[in-house]
Amino acid sequence: MKIWLKYLIAAVIGAAAGLVIPLGDGSVIDAVAGIALNVGRYALLPLVFFSVAVAAFELHEDKRLHRVWFKTAGYSIATVFVLSLVGLAGAFIFTPGRIPLSNDSSTSAGAAPTVFGILGAIVSPDALSTLSAFDFLLPAATFAMVLGLGFAFDKAATRPVVAVFDSLSRILWQINSFFVEILPLPLIIAAAARAASLAKTPRLAVYGPLFAAIGFETAFVVLALAPLALWLANRKRNPYKTLFALAAPAIAALVSGDSYLQAGAAAKHLKESLGVRRRSGAVSMPLALALGRSGTAMVTATAFVAILNSYSNLGLG
Repeated sequence: MKIWLKYLIAAVIGAAAGLVIPLGDGSVIDAVAGIALNVGRYALLPLVFFSVAVAAFELHEDKRLHRVWFKTAGYSIATVFVLSLVGLAGAFIFTPGRIPLSNDSSTSAGAAPTVFGILGAIVSPDALSTLSAFDFLLPAATFAMVLGLGFAFDKAATRPVVAVFDSLSRILWQINSFFVEILPLPLIIAAAARAASLAKTPRLAVYGPLFAAIGFETAFVVLALAPLALWLANRKRNPYKTLFALAAPAIAALVSGDSYLQAGAAAKHLKESLGVRRRSGAVSMPLALALGRSGTAMVTATAFVAILNSYSNLGLG
């Protein structure tokens, strides 16, 4: 059975269970879902570290490392900018309406990291500490890239270390592939937790127009904008087949709400379904995960306009 189909079945079963089975206040199922979803992230950090080190060394030898990094950063930033415009345009076209304001302070959003905070995490005073910070993969990937560049100074001396890193990268790839295959089980629990949480949300129907606007924007991006961009980049390949090959990580991201959980599945499908070589995929993925939050940018832009409209006496009209 295809991985995407297993993920889809798991999501449907979990959502149905969350709506039918009484789960109390949801604290237990949320805790279990958090632990279960760690399965998808279990091997990701060491896989990224060892793979990026080897990939950076190989790309440096081919004199392509800087090109891969600049192209990845450029494409990532461009997609964020374009989808932010899509989110803003969608908010004005579909007009999500006013959201009644609430005085409930039981929940609060965490503080967004500052630019200097991000730079401080990347340029850490202790390089080894980056291997224990899983909430941000770019510092570990940066350390791995520095090691990869260091491998090139004396190939005779570093050849044994490169061989060890390459072997560990391949071993961790197999471990990650195993976890990708069994991820449907954690996804069932996660989908149940998400469905139960949504069902208990007070006045959920109030957010219906906002959800509808985001849904239309997503459909436009998936069915029109992304295929057009892929077709312009490579006119010999069907863009819809490329997008369909990424259905499994998309389902995992939708259910979990975690960009890192889907990264393991994305790495597997990029290589096995789309033929992306390890050296390019390993270096590009951590940077794209850090800079390419285009979906987040689109939703944030739409939600910002909706909230601004709720506070403003002028409205969108």
